Amino acid sequence: QDWESEFARMPRLFREPSSIPGLTWPDLTFTDRLTIPLGGDRGDLVLAYCGRGHTAGDIVAWLPERRIMFAGDLVESRAALYTGDAFHQDWATATLDRVAGFGAEAVVGGRGPVARGEPAVAAAIAQTREFLTVMQAEVSAVHVAGSSRRQAFAAAHAALSPKYGGWPIFEHCLPFNVARLWDELDGIDWPRIWTAERDREVWAELQG
Repeated sequence: QDWESEFARMPRLFREPSSIPGLTWPDLTFTDRLTIPLGGDRGDLVLAYCGRGHTAGDIVAWLPERRIMFAGDLVESRAALYTGDAFHQDWATATLDRVAGFGAEAVVGGRGPVARGEPAVAAAIAQTREFLTVMQAEVSAVHVAGSSRRQAFAAAHAALSPKYGGWPIFEHCLPFNVARLWDELDGIDWPRIWTAERDREVWAELQG
């Protein structure tokens, strides 16, 4: 349902759009954790659900023998966040707490450099949490005051841009982040589908 939105936002990812197959449905699912033995002396690969975050269904891939975590977009290292389909409060609190609880010594995030060493891992998690909490505070204050979504965007941009403004995807993503967070504050728990039309409306209102 969001194909036109995805294609318009990221055309560089789709060289031959007509060749892309439809969704491949999984034939193996799990609720909390799935352990896959890798054989030999490589130990296990653990797929774990840490809670709602970047989306409702993000998982991490954990190599306990190597203390390496592939965190996807739950953790970004020196890159701004996309939260247009996120659950901001869960992500900033319990979900990141669970991610940190693994005690990883290296984290491969969704964007940015690999975080190597415990201090860098802690910094990447803290950066992700800070981005979320600052945005929540700014947008929530405007929402409570009864002001507009455009004013919420301006407040979030002013608060975040000094630190994150020069980082990858910041300007591109912030309008969609604020729009999703505003929906949550309006009581819309499940993210609304992004369409190309809705993309253009949000961009024109907030970043145009």
